[in-house]
Amino acid sequence: MYRSPCEGLTPEQAAFCRAGTQPFISQQALQYREHREKCNWHTEPAGAFDIDSMFCRNFTEYGHMIAHMSKPDLRVCERKVPELVSCSLSDWEDPSAEWRILRAGPFTSHGGAGYDWTELTMNDVLKGLVASEHTADGRFYLTASNMGPILEDGTPLSSPPLHVHHAHLTTSFQSPMRARAPTGEQSANYQNAFDFWSQGLHIDDFTFHVHGDSPCLSSQGGVDCYMLSLPDGFGYQPPRGAPIFFNIEINDVRRAGSPPITWWIETGFRWSRAPKRRVAKFFFSGALGLHMPAVLPSSEERSDLGGWLFRLNHQIHMATWMIPDADSIWWSSTPMHTSGVFAHYGLGLSHSHQPYSKGYWVIQGTPEQAGLHDKRFDQCTSDAKGLLSHIGVPMLFVLEEHGLTIDEVKHHVNSSVRASADRCAREGCHVTPKVRCTAGTGLEYYEAAADGIDAGWYDVMPATECDLRGWTFDRGDVITALYFMGRVHPQDTHVESPFPMHATIGAYVVENEVPWTEDEYVMNFRYHNPWTDPSTAFNYYFLGGVINASLAGRPTCANPLAYVPRFVMWPFLMPPALVRPFLISTSLLTASGYAALFWYCMCRRGACCNRGEKHAGKKRAELL
Repeated sequence: MYRSPCEGLTPEQAAFCRAGTQPFISQQALQYREHREKCNWHTEPAGAFDIDSMFCRNFTEYGHMIAHMSKPDLRVCERKVPELVSCSLSDWEDPSAEWRILRAGPFTSHGGAGYDWTELTMNDVLKGLVASEHTADGRFYLTASNMGPILEDGTPLSSPPLHVHHAHLTTSFQSPMRARAPTGEQSANYQNAFDFWSQGLHIDDFTFHVHGDSPCLSSQGGVDCYMLSLPDGFGYQPPRGAPIFFNIEINDVRRAGSPPITWWIETGFRWSRAPKRRVAKFFFSGALGLHMPAVLPSSEERSDLGGWLFRLNHQIHMATWMIPDADSIWWSSTPMHTSGVFAHYGLGLSHSHQPYSKGYWVIQGTPEQAGLHDKRFDQCTSDAKGLLSHIGVPMLFVLEEHGLTIDEVKHHVNSSVRASADRCAREGCHVTPKVRCTAGTGLEYYEAAADGIDAGWYDVMPATECDLRGWTFDRGDVITALYFMGRVHPQDTHVESPFPMHATIGAYVVENEVPWTEDEYVMNFRYHNPWTDPSTAFNYYFLGGVINASLAGRPTCANPLAYVPRFVMWPFLMPPALVRPFLISTSLLTASGYAALFWYCMCRRGACCNRGEKHAGKKRAELL
């Protein structure tokens, strides 16, 4: 649970702090269930809200990851249009607010020999509710949601047996079943290579979201934490006329052949026509770095080279990697594009796969100020991994390969941040570096059960401690996330190895002294950085373009060709007609450069890498 004290905070931060306590969450979950009991359910016509679902069986974790990044093989996935019922009713405590609850099903699962999953999408879930006559200017606010699997009587199901891989209420369309929504939006899952380049990278920008590590510990409310509710007076304001999409994936994590469970998927959300203080979602991810076995072809993916290269590129940009059991780290950083205050971090917002998560830190400051430009973190070696680092491919930093431990990294980063803060006290800084948040591992032990549950540790929300006092930001201020990874409980039989992993940090953000104008407000600060340093971070949703995608950032290694991958940002700024000629010409130039670098590194026995290390060390000395 969120354990930061609520004293000494701004009024906004204090309100969100209180909303993150277990009593408040459980009270909101109880009120939601009481509202639902009053529902007069309406059976929707077949295909309402363009509802679509599929069930896939016997996937490995890797195969699931690949299938979720592109069109899945429907030979192993059963597609169907489930029944749907709905309910709309007024909120008892806020006359300006209404609830809409949608329930789809039934679904039946038996556990899986591999990774069995059910995916469901619905489009424009506010259709028919929000109309111009309901609001003064056609605008409205989203203030709460509850999403997850339930039994027929409405009892929510926990993990195990049913794991919520994700549940998203969002303005971006996500579906591995359709290339586009009926309203024309490109699916974030279903992109071919030329769609990817000519239309830009479609990143999922969540408004309300639930993941496998969203439930609290059983003793602290459990699945009550699927309930997400903003404090009174605050709300998300969706873009005018933008449809709201719902996407969810449920995994039955029991053994294959377990007794059948029949269940439904439910999403409920509250919207209001009354003016609110606008809230934005800060959601930041970064590529965890390539682990060499993760790029090997698999029998569960298309064998053609184009499809394989696309998925490799997709992994780099969408931040899902297969990682080893060994302890490792990765960090990413992003500049903020506007000014505001961090109102809340952690609870129900950040996300990782906990069996391989050993926590994360959020640092107010740059990777350099945190000591992450230190020579011990360079990967400029003369082997194949070093070569990939030279050409700008992010590489997973496996600690044992460098004689380091997680505790040693934490000590080094803490010391570096304190030293940077002392230097700021002497010389003056716009922002004083500080470790703002620390999180551990979120796992809870379950005994083996007759219904097919294996004994072991299962995802819950990690404990998060944050110091939000005085944490405001201006345009260009940098946030750095440092992730600690490795298999937490190697004895668990329900966890595969290697494992698909990503890590994101999330926060609620409200405006600072100067309120956002209509043009400045963005509901989702969705940042994603395929590299480590802030100049390459971008947000597709904000203005539909690139933020700070310059060549000024520090590459993985100090070699000119390491800047070449920055070219992947440029097509986002180009008219589609110019994309193919650009790609052909730059591909030829890049291939020639890579060949020359390969000859230079291999034939000169790593001379370029040594030069890169010296150059990087000199550059750091100049900065210090």
